[in-house]
Amino acid sequence: MEWSADGSRLFAVTTNAAGGEYWLHIIKPPAAQYDARFTGGLTHSPGQAVAGEPLAVRGRLEHDGPAPAGPLKVRATRTDAGGTHDLGTATVKADGTFTVLDEPDRLGEATYTISCLGDLTHRPATDITHTVTVGKASSVIALTAPDEATMSGGIEITRTFTAQGKPLGGSGGTQGRPRGPPRHRHALVGDRRRGRHLHHRRHPPHPPRRDLHGQLAGRRPARGIDGVSGGLRKTPGRRPPM
Repeated sequence: MEWSADGSRLFAVTTNAAGGEYWLHIIKPPAAQYDARFTGGLTHSPGQAVAGEPLAVRGRLEHDGPAPAGPLKVRATRTDAGGTHDLGTATVKADGTFTVLDEPDRLGEATYTISCLGDLTHRPATDITHTVTVGKASSVIALTAPDEATMSGGIEITRTFTAQGKPLGGSGGTQGRPRGPPRHRHALVGDRRRGRHLHHRRHPPHPPRRDLHGQLAGRRPARGIDGVSGGLRKTPGRRPPM
């Protein structure tokens, strides 16, 4: 005797008393006669699904009749903007609970469909669905700087960017995250004419602006010999007599 590969049939070979004739018998198990069903609906955690972060979908399966020969399994799929994705199978525990693990990679709605094909004595259960909204990962920018700064020196402020979830491709609707924390150097500059007021500017500073006469903007221009800024100017005089 030998079972088929899927375990649904048993093959047996018999012979007559003389051993000159053989017969092949195919023995099928009785048809499934007990029902199975999902109860209580599906839940997910964490409450806010995030693209690129693990998500657990949980449920419960009940069945009538005797306990199955082996643990029942459920199959899960996720349907989103990118189509339908097979998430494989999950084993149903002795108390009927099961957990499907996933990492959604697209923003928007994702619908999870759970099905159970049953076994030799339990009929398939009616599929159950659950829809979640997948949002963007949160991000935080932290600035680090020394407690004190000097007039002559500068101050270095370090900016650190951290984000929840792993980097995703462009198809997921989120941008990739920088590989390292960007660093920016800033300078604190004092102005004695304004009471040592400190103002903040990026380093290096922009080049000074000049006016139409080539003078530095904001400085008092040099005066010409006639008291007018900018250079020489002829003073009109009287015409000599003819």
